[in-house]
Amino acid sequence: MEQMDAPVLELEEPDFFPSDVNPHINISKADTDVELGALSASMGSDKSVNKIEPKSEIKNESVDIKIEKHDIFEEKPKVEIKEEILETSTADDVEDTESIRKEVFLPYQYKEWLPGCVKHPGNIVEPASLAVVDCASDLNSDLYQSLPPETVAQGKLSSLQLESIVKAARRHQVILANGSRAGFFIGDAAGVGKGRQIAGVIMDNYCRGRDKHIWFSVSNDLIIDAQRDLRDIGCFINVIDGCKGIDKGTTLFGLSESIRSGVVFSTYSTLVSNVCTGATKSMKKSRLSQLISWCGGAEFNGCLVFDECHRAKNFVPGDESSSSKVALAVCEIQRALPKARVLYCSATGVTDVKNMAFMERMGLWGESSAFQTYEEFLDTIQKKGLGIAEMLAMDMKRDGLYVSRMLSFSDAQFYNIECNLTDGQKLMYNMAAHIWNEVRKALAVAAYRCRSTKSHNKMFWSQHQRFFQQMCISMKVDMIVKEAKAALEDNKCVVIGLQNTGEASLDNKLSKGGQINSFISTCREILLSFLKTHFPVEIEYEAQSGLAVALQAKKYDEWSIRARDILIGFANQLTLPDR
Repeated sequence: MEQMDAPVLELEEPDFFPSDVNPHINISKADTDVELGALSASMGSDKSVNKIEPKSEIKNESVDIKIEKHDIFEEKPKVEIKEEILETSTADDVEDTESIRKEVFLPYQYKEWLPGCVKHPGNIVEPASLAVVDCASDLNSDLYQSLPPETVAQGKLSSLQLESIVKAARRHQVILANGSRAGFFIGDAAGVGKGRQIAGVIMDNYCRGRDKHIWFSVSNDLIIDAQRDLRDIGCFINVIDGCKGIDKGTTLFGLSESIRSGVVFSTYSTLVSNVCTGATKSMKKSRLSQLISWCGGAEFNGCLVFDECHRAKNFVPGDESSSSKVALAVCEIQRALPKARVLYCSATGVTDVKNMAFMERMGLWGESSAFQTYEEFLDTIQKKGLGIAEMLAMDMKRDGLYVSRMLSFSDAQFYNIECNLTDGQKLMYNMAAHIWNEVRKALAVAAYRCRSTKSHNKMFWSQHQRFFQQMCISMKVDMIVKEAKAALEDNKCVVIGLQNTGEASLDNKLSKGGQINSFISTCREILLSFLKTHFPVEIEYEAQSGLAVALQAKKYDEWSIRARDILIGFANQLTLPDR
């Protein structure tokens, strides 16, 4: 590991400071001969706690980091369990418990929804309560008349995915008592192929002459996945890049030919935004009204897809102030397009029935239903508990308006890999801990000198946690790369879950100008950002009128400024992971 110089810092004693805070800040490189073995032992079987004690009182000398053991965890006596208690658990009881656990999920039963369809390649299960429910037997659809034969025969849409498309097509033929078209809900978990199913529903409707559709999702980057899913099943419909695509294709004479039909892929954040129009760009027009206008108004009968629809869960009927903007916009566009073929998609859409308020097209409440209002529906379900919620899901599947499947974990194996730290990484961690400790002491003195009333401790510990979390993750990268290469050589696929992409740190660097020639350390950016933004240097005045405060010139504490600048210097010198 790159060696740093041993900087020593001694600040002048302030005019006043709390008796329990030492204003002297002595920072230097830790002695490389510290007992790192004791620290690594604490992360293993040893139950002792290690504490780093820098010698802050020493002036003009290097600081040694000592690792002292404090045995605060005493060995607790073992609790003896009487034999008669163990005898109450028989082999039959264990077998009964295992059988109950196995019946939580049951294998998905393959059905030939269209002639010649291919079985889904994955090992799929569904909740046992839903597996025993058989949907209506007259669900045979004329879907084979719209979908290309090769799409079904070549397995571009599996039997499992065709089930959702068939049921959605049948459900969309139902008109609710309030005059709006009924919707369908895909509650499949990750890995089943919700994108393919959405693409299949759009393709079916496109082949039937409905050439305008809207697809909402959480991120504009997912438009690539949407285009891929449509192309993979043989659907080459035009995919319009949200409202920006509509803006580019709009001329003084109206919509250009390129955007008069197709799939508008938009995000929920765009749905609640506005755009400036007119010659002077002084008039504001909501994106919601723009999308409704593109659809053609109330006569629109294309697909209205809400992917990851749980984003609209915070809707309180009759109380707009308590509802989120996204939830209000989702409900408004459904009401403005009563003939649209609504498709809800989410793996976590019904974790709580109170989050289903925006699903007005499900027909679970309203005219000609068991519940006249959503409030009555919610009150009944919540009073009856989990059992009635399970019965609700079973009833929804039986009526052909809901599916919920997931990948089976029967063949999955889980194991942890221990990532042993090198001596350099241990030293890096110790140095970082020492620096943060000095920041804490200097922060207390600066807050006292500047008469700061802000809660600096809350922000300090928040950034402290972020810093060391990022450091621990960064130290695992080399081990992850090693394991990934070994898996690839063994002809296995590698899926890596990212905790943090570091994009915010990169954007922060780029916003300051200059050229970046190396990797950016997210840990360093967290520490520097805290020192530059939250370290108090300006003296706060006592509570006065707003005018009196405004007339007073700002005053800065020289000790606090010097302490901050020196700490920033140490943060820049500190060796940290370049990730």
